[in-house]
Amino acid sequence: MKISNITFLCTILTTTIGFFSSGALGQHYVIKTDSEDSEVYVKNEKVGTGKEVKIALQKVRDIIQIKVMRQGYKTEYTTAIPTETKVEVKNSRKLATKGYGLKSIAIKSFDIDKSLGKHLYESYRYRPFKEGELTERYTGKDCREEIDIDGVNYDLEKAFLVAMASTGFVDTTRTIFKSKDINNLMEVTVYDLKFYCVHTGSPKCYDLSIASEVGITYVLKDKFNNLKMDANILSRSSLFSLMEHDWMSIDFGKRHDLLNLCIQDAIEKGFLDRINMPGTDFFEDNEPLAASKLPKLQLSPTKVVNDAQSAMQATVSIKTESGFGSGCVVSNDGYIISSYHVVSGLNDSTVSIRLGNGEEIKGKIVRTSFLADLVLLKSEYKFPVAFQLQSNVNCELTDEVFAVGTPSSLELSQTVSKGIISAFRNEKSGLNLIQTDVSVNPGNSGGPLLKNPAIFIGLVNSKISGKSIEGLSFCTPVKDVIEYLNLNVK
Repeated sequence: MKISNITFLCTILTTTIGFFSSGALGQHYVIKTDSEDSEVYVKNEKVGTGKEVKIALQKVRDIIQIKVMRQGYKTEYTTAIPTETKVEVKNSRKLATKGYGLKSIAIKSFDIDKSLGKHLYESYRYRPFKEGELTERYTGKDCREEIDIDGVNYDLEKAFLVAMASTGFVDTTRTIFKSKDINNLMEVTVYDLKFYCVHTGSPKCYDLSIASEVGITYVLKDKFNNLKMDANILSRSSLFSLMEHDWMSIDFGKRHDLLNLCIQDAIEKGFLDRINMPGTDFFEDNEPLAASKLPKLQLSPTKVVNDAQSAMQATVSIKTESGFGSGCVVSNDGYIISSYHVVSGLNDSTVSIRLGNGEEIKGKIVRTSFLADLVLLKSEYKFPVAFQLQSNVNCELTDEVFAVGTPSSLELSQTVSKGIISAFRNEKSGLNLIQTDVSVNPGNSGGPLLKNPAIFIGLVNSKISGKSIEGLSFCTPVKDVIEYLNLNVK
């Protein structure tokens, strides 16, 4: 897409990266890394591996491109000019790995700030070009017309998605059903974009490198809407040699690819530096009442639901400061199951439970499953009837089913709605869902899905809503409720 209203800062800079010797037989380079397994590439050809790689090339006059790769770390880039001493490139930005944030974030939204200013070109001198501050203005030749950055139809959103996928932390696939490992949603707004043209000081415009600077606001929340990060990150890319990529000769399509790579590099740097910041806990296990860590709990209801009327008695409303949902009584001595997102964000483990007659009692969170979006509550109330959970319940496509819950308003508690089973969804992640056309609304979450006469087959979990979308609601099967809450049922 063509990006408009983005600020371009095309700066003519001086860089000081060099070599320890030059001679008629060629030029000798020392490239220092921070690891014995770092692989060094010059002009896209591997030249060595290790903490210090020495190479010799035929004598050159132009800026060359250097790339350093290391397993498990971001690929780093820089450029070098044939005038000075050493090149140092560090692979220290750690990518996601199995067990550490691997594809645990999904992108909820991507926006470009409409308040950005018009195109701006200035020239600076910078010695050397690092991830630091610009210094004095450069008064040499202005190369803006020759490089024509403004005329390139680069794709900012594509560069962002590629950068996020490269880090390993973000799942950029756009599907209805996400992996059970995706516990975080991220809202993204690009608020700044500049390009820096880095000049060696020559009066000509052929020996240029380019870098980008990208400013992004990241708002990261867990899937239950708890804020985990709200940060403005301004990051600068490494240098990319325009001469190396034959910028003056290639068409706009290839220029597009180079600018995307430059933007992508800046985004990766900023994101990885923030996500790996010491003391962050984005991916730590923060589920103290995880059912998987607790012993199995025996549920033995003595008087069970057997018709629609008693099903309504065993369905309750759950109130919190931020809203309400529904719940299912599963034992006469006070155990209630619901969706975890109904009670997420509570400062303590106590919730208010409203019975069908309007009476309110207290309940305590006793175990959870973040992955399956389930919670088990315990009250001291003695319920006259309870749903019986059975792992071997048989359901078929097109079976008639009905839901009981509190849709949209507490005044509508114990509303019954009817439909059929539309599909069974089995995710690769291991989670299963019953798809139904039963009408559900905010507040139904955590209520029962039943088949006649009143057999509990699942827990209402979510619906897909939007323009021209109807009849798409999803329930967690009873077998998964039992498994993820680690229950024993009689």
